[in-house]
Amino acid sequence: MRNNYKLHKFKVSLIIITTLFLLMVTAVGAASPQQQDDQIFEEGTTEPKPTEEAPPTAQPTQEPTSAPQPTEEAIPTPQPTQEPASQTQQADTLEENENPADIFEEPQQDQTPEPADPSLGDPTELYLEGSEIQNLSEEDVLAYWTDERMREAKPIDFYLPDNPSHQQAPNQPEGPLFVSPGEESTIPYQNNILEKSVTPLGYSYPPPFTRREVFPLGLYNWYPYRTIGKIFGTIPGKGNYVCSGSVMVGRSILTAGHCVYSPGIGYHTNLSFVPAYRDGLRPFGTYVAFNRITLNGWAAGNNGYDIGALAVGDINGLKIAQRIGNLGMLANASPEQHWDIFGYPAGAPFNGFRNWNCSASLSRRDPRYSPQPVGAGCDLTGGSSGGPWILNLDWRGGSGRNLANGVMSYGYTCCTRESFSPYFGNGAISIYNWGAAR
Repeated sequence: MRNNYKLHKFKVSLIIITTLFLLMVTAVGAASPQQQDDQIFEEGTTEPKPTEEAPPTAQPTQEPTSAPQPTEEAIPTPQPTQEPASQTQQADTLEENENPADIFEEPQQDQTPEPADPSLGDPTELYLEGSEIQNLSEEDVLAYWTDERMREAKPIDFYLPDNPSHQQAPNQPEGPLFVSPGEESTIPYQNNILEKSVTPLGYSYPPPFTRREVFPLGLYNWYPYRTIGKIFGTIPGKGNYVCSGSVMVGRSILTAGHCVYSPGIGYHTNLSFVPAYRDGLRPFGTYVAFNRITLNGWAAGNNGYDIGALAVGDINGLKIAQRIGNLGMLANASPEQHWDIFGYPAGAPFNGFRNWNCSASLSRRDPRYSPQPVGAGCDLTGGSSGGPWILNLDWRGGSGRNLANGVMSYGYTCCTRESFSPYFGNGAISIYNWGAAR
């Protein structure tokens, strides 16, 4: 009995021990995963793996980035930061251009020059103040112009110091087409004859041209060459000078405005015209001016209106156009033309004793002045000022031939292989009508 009791007690103890063991194992199993988690977290601070388990910490970092979104929607805030960037880009672009001030700023400043005297009125109208020649007889002028004075007379400055803009310009006429026939024109003018003269607008510098002396010498006495001659005059307080000109109509000689008038000084004196002048020879004599004219625009100093004229006396009872012939005129036409340009250049390498001719087409227009002068390839120097730009040069004359469509006006010191004439618009018509009334 006692043995049974001991056996029973042993079994109970074994059950208790087993139960305690199982409880301990359970407790150890529950504790070991917690330790493993603690170990993983501690290792995760250095291993990349915990960053995969950190979405909760990533979301707070996204919230600050989403918070500034209202400032992105506020357009005025980012715009100032963009404007300096665009200004920097513009500055970089300008640095790539040579002399950007010439390309962009100067044409804007000079495209419509302010008149020196707004009271002068319409620039296409005649400037009459002081144009009538007084207290100077024809005999006085003929006596004044000795061979020596003619040889020593200097050309007026032809070249401007500024660098021109090479911008193209619109080609809108100022008014209705104006055509006046030359000496031998008896057939009504045909508008389509100018089609052969039209050329594409513009050439890069230097524009193409050909230049030759009027030759053979017998051409000086032939029409239309004999209508071209040399002008002699005196600028008050400055001295004697030479220019070029051509017979326009009646008693009038077409030339440049600066060959008859100097802004700030006034009209020139001792004016005379020698048609077909060559090496001192005067085959048709010397014509003395009794009047001269220019435009209000040139009196204000605008090269876009640098057109002038003389009215000369008769020889043997005949007007100069009756005795020698005259060129026609074309105005308010397309500037895209091909010209024969004439004049007596006196600046080096020329001596002013011979008539020279450039043949060239429109190279460009000069936006420094308004109306914009027309340019063409030609390297004639000072002394050629006032020489005619002739369309359809032809010794036979006839319809639409030998039309004056410009006069030598100026060039640039930088670009001596290009010359400019005022565009012949309403101002040229005013000059022609003045000449026709002489």
